[in-house]
Amino acid sequence: MKYLFYVQEHERKSLCPIFIQSIRIMKLTTILFFLFSLGVHASGRAQQITLTLKNTSLKVVFQEVEKQTSYAFLYNDELLLKVKPVTLQVKNASIEEVLNLAFMGKPLSYKLRNKTITIVEKKNEEVVNVADFSLNGEVVDEAGKPVPG
Repeated sequence: MKYLFYVQEHERKSLCPIFIQSIRIMKLTTILFFLFSLGVHASGRAQQITLTLKNTSLKVVFQEVEKQTSYAFLYNDELLLKVKPVTLQVKNASIEEVLNLAFMGKPLSYKLRNKTITIVEKKNEEVVNVADFSLNGEVVDEAGKPVPG
């Protein structure tokens, strides 16, 4: 009986360093896997776009963005016919920055979901085109007389 106890104690002492080393390796593997996953996620979200386009249709802009990123565009061709050509010059810009510049002053907007960009028409209250806006009238005081100036 004494000999059996000695063997068990001896095995326990010899297994202990191996067990501790295995635990350390598993912890290190878990930490490295976690850090690698964060790096891949961050690089996937931070895609940089460089464009130099003059008087180009939005369709060409979308094609260029698709070439440089993993995003896909969904749109109706009839919506793009209503829009004037755009001029863009961006370097290392995010997808949001490029789209905001492309749609500035246009009757279109976008919805970004996962890796798909859906092009939609802005609602009437969202569209304000200063060039097409005119206001006529006369400024009068309380007595109804025209105010000078």
